[in-house]
Amino acid sequence: MEIISPPKPENGAPEVDQQNPSFTTRMAACDRLDLLVNNELFADVVFSVGSEGTLMFGHKAILTMASDVFRAQFTGSFRESRENGQEHEILVIDIEPPVFKEILRYAYCDRVRITAGNVLHLLYAAEKYLLAKLTKECNDFVEKHLCEKNVLRMFDQNRSYELEDINRKCLEIISANPILMFGDEHFLTLDSKSLELIAECKRMNCHLSHLLGAIEAWLKINEHDADRGNEIRDKVLKFTKLEHMCKNIQNFSASRYQLDIKTEMFVETENNTKKTFFIYGIGIPLKMKNMCSTPETVHVDITIARQIRNIGTDLSPVIIKRLSVPVDTFMQVKEIMFVRQKIDCKTMLNVQIRINNIDQPMLVMENFTSDQPDVGLRFKVRKENTTNCVAYVLYDEGNDIVTTWQNFFFPQRIRRSNRS
Repeated sequence: MEIISPPKPENGAPEVDQQNPSFTTRMAACDRLDLLVNNELFADVVFSVGSEGTLMFGHKAILTMASDVFRAQFTGSFRESRENGQEHEILVIDIEPPVFKEILRYAYCDRVRITAGNVLHLLYAAEKYLLAKLTKECNDFVEKHLCEKNVLRMFDQNRSYELEDINRKCLEIISANPILMFGDEHFLTLDSKSLELIAECKRMNCHLSHLLGAIEAWLKINEHDADRGNEIRDKVLKFTKLEHMCKNIQNFSASRYQLDIKTEMFVETENNTKKTFFIYGIGIPLKMKNMCSTPETVHVDITIARQIRNIGTDLSPVIIKRLSVPVDTFMQVKEIMFVRQKIDCKTMLNVQIRINNIDQPMLVMENFTSDQPDVGLRFKVRKENTTNCVAYVLYDEGNDIVTTWQNFFFPQRIRRSNRS
């Protein structure tokens, strides 16, 4: 068994005799207690920690005052309370030594080092030992730093613990912008249980075809788990459709028929609003004026890009694609969804649609008249071409959850909590 020794001084500080009263009496109380963390000096309990059975040391009096679980172990009917703590190690097989040391440090002096790598392990350990304030600090850390850049890794790490709150927070982010998540390289390395939990979400801002395509891509990389992946895909195939989490703004403009169908429309925020909006997709109405013996196939060319507002410079194309759609005199709306796009007072969305390969008039809208004019979104069609073929826009508003991801990969400083 490995024995973890007390840490050596950092930052080049000289090594000191921790048992020398002339040294310790000059220290703050918390610093003195910090020296006792995993220190054999006066220790009266030994823990066998982790998969390797690493021996770590504790002091019953301090641990008992910090945690009701330790109190029960040392003073209740547990076997540990009837045995000599130094002769019989207490097994802690579900927590690894670095995490258990943070639990000891928190119990001794209200200090903890929370990082992206240990936050889930710490959260599990804090819940196990009923350390309510540490549980809150871990949850606050996740709440602050969890975002689209790291959510898949965090979600997969949670398979070791299945913390329900972590699953809920991760699935909210994944379901809000799934097309982006499905294109992330980490999606292809997810555990099959993680894939299953995502596939069970029936409310998601994408089409069923997006979800099935993502599962097929996962199956190609994870042939060793093909049976499980096929089961998940077969369950999804039984869905009729996915319910969107986003909202819908309808175009209430009058309609007419014409041959040349070309749309260029800008989706932007109202000048007097500071709101942030997210755009997820559009609906394109497709209907011919005259009956044909067979439906005609038309080509729908779509280009959507974000632009710098008032300048017109494209930031990046959101989607460029061509659809071939059979059309007749029955109205159908072709819904196009894409990676969520943020627009605000600085950026807007440019939507260009052209319908080709037609020799009969097709339905167009004369403008874009929102059925929700107070939302704060504005739809501008170029003056030289006032018609458009956008039946509705899928949108939502709220806080941007894609921001502080970089901080997530760096440790939070050792700090003292305000525990009472």
